[in-house]
Amino acid sequence: MRGRIQIHVAAAFLAWLVSACGNAPAAPTPMPAEPSVNALLLVQVDSLCAGRESDIRVFVDSVPIGVTNPGQPGVSSMVPVGEHELSAVSRRGTLWGPFPTHVSNDGQLERLGCMPPDAI
Repeated sequence: MRGRIQIHVAAAFLAWLVSACGNAPAAPTPMPAEPSVNALLLVQVDSLCAGRESDIRVFVDSVPIGVTNPGQPGVSSMVPVGEHELSAVSRRGTLWGPFPTHVSNDGQLERLGCMPPDAI
């Protein structure tokens, strides 16, 4: 009789354990990371700079994105939407920036300018 009680107790405990594990809430599902949305950042140099500045290296967040000249279509890069730092340097050493720029979902056009020759 004693052996039979032990078997019943063991069976009841096992049934409880299986039931408890089967009814346990599932582990929380991790939220998927929000995909990074990119947009075009286009940087041009004003044609007013022609004849004075050339081979202008453009940087976004300290990373070079290309070289452009006044009046050309410019250089561009796909960047995450949000705040960035823009800077440039010409062959003769003229510096633009660094300055902040905000890239929206629609993209951003930045135009680097020069002072008129007679303004100095």
